[in-house]
Amino acid sequence: MSGLLTPNSSGMESTWKIINIDQYPQARVSVYDKNGLEVFSAQSYQNDWRGTYKNSTNPLPAGSYIYRINLGDGSQDKEGWIYIHY
Repeated sequence: MSGLLTPNSSGMESTWKIINIDQYPQARVSVYDKNGLEVFSAQSYQNDWRGTYKNSTNPLPAGSYIYRINLGDGSQDKEGWIYIHY
C-alpha cells in the first residue's frame, strides 16, 4: 500500500492503491483527518480514490490523514498514515 497520494499526477499514485484489497470483497476502507473526522469511506474499495472529500469532487487539503481498513474477515483492523501531496 502506498503512503503517498498525488491526485493531480498521471503516475501510479494518482489514486490510492491498496495491494490485494480485491481479495477482500467485504473490506471497508475509511480515511480520517487530523481531528478524527471521517473524510472518505468505501465498502468493496476499488483502488480509485483520488483524495476527494467523501463522494464529492472536492479535493482534500494537502497533508497527513489516518486510514483504517477492516478486511471483513475477523482480523484486526489495519491502520496507518497516508499523505496527500499536490
